Amino acid sequence: MFIYPFKIVYLQSGQTRQMLHDQLLNHTFLSDQGFRKPDNNPRAFFGELSNQDFTLETIEKGDRLVNFITGDFRGSENEMYMRIQLGAWQHQRVFLLYAIATIACFVGFILAVANQVHIPVQSELSDVIHAIISALKPSLAYVFLLCGISLFVALYVKATQFKKRLLSSISFFSDLWQATTIEKNRVPLIFQ
Repeated sequence: MFIYPFKIVYLQSGQTRQMLHDQLLNHTFLSDQGFRKPDNNPRAFFGELSNQDFTLETIEKGDRLVNFITGDFRGSENEMYMRIQLGAWQHQRVFLLYAIATIACFVGFILAVANQVHIPVQSELSDVIHAIISALKPSLAYVFLLCGISLFVALYVKATQFKKRLLSSISFFSDLWQATTIEKNRVPLIFQ
């Protein structure tokens, strides 16, 4: 789907779970530490991080990273697999809410126009076109149309920003953990 701003990526690294955790910790403000910055290193994320999983929001300025990243560390010893979900929104349900509201606005527009159209019984194509055009006079239909267009533009802008930042975000995590991107079917079943 061209406006769906979420992607799941699998990475494989030869480092230990604790090493992966520590490397990500160097780039993260932890929400459970009272927003204290223990050193002068630049931080890219804010969120929660454990040696099992993480939920991060990007606070870095610029267009390098996607807005939200959740993931977990899977594996044992020096065979670690990271499952990362990158997204423009923190939860998919927010995207779904926007998409449903957009569709509802366009359906409302069509219904409002259809409610105003009065087509004569014996009519030609020009009469039908004239009836539709006259039904488009200022009404509730325009409110639905404007809301639908603005919601669609918001979805489209978020999706294009996500697509621009996706590859650099994957590259950031690959470089951070010295990991390679792999397909889901290459992850052992026990770690999926």
